[in-house]
Amino acid sequence: MSQTVAAIRGVKARGVVVPLKRMVRTAFGVIDSGPLVLIDVETDQGVTGRTYIFAYSKLTLHPLCYLIEEIGRELAGRPVAPFDLLAVTPTAHWLEFLDFAGAILARPAEIVEGSVTARGPGLGIEWNEPAVAKYLVS
Repeated sequence: MSQTVAAIRGVKARGVVVPLKRMVRTAFGVIDSGPLVLIDVETDQGVTGRTYIFAYSKLTLHPLCYLIEEIGRELAGRPVAPFDLLAVTPTAHWLEFLDFAGAILARPAEIVEGSVTARGPGLGIEWNEPAVAKYLVS
């Protein structure tokens, strides 16, 4: 039985700065907002994978978005090779969860018995587009 492997059609990256529900105190000060790059990987089979990266500084958002979209152009047409990275990680039983994206998720992540629960393919991340528009960095 042959199964067609999805190919990458495009990669979209957007920079946002979202408020944190719980501030993080560091030696350099208090972090009360999170500069994030939202990444959408679209396939030729209509499936979109979503993730985000913490950019550390608002100044890095534009260069990171540009870099990710350039990499996406290089990957266009190549097959998607998804796998659950956490499942193959030796420390998979440890949970470090910082809810950087909670303010822009359609349904914020839930922790049940020490695990982040999946709500669809991957973790089932869906963006709350009005919230994304509110925090979008142009």
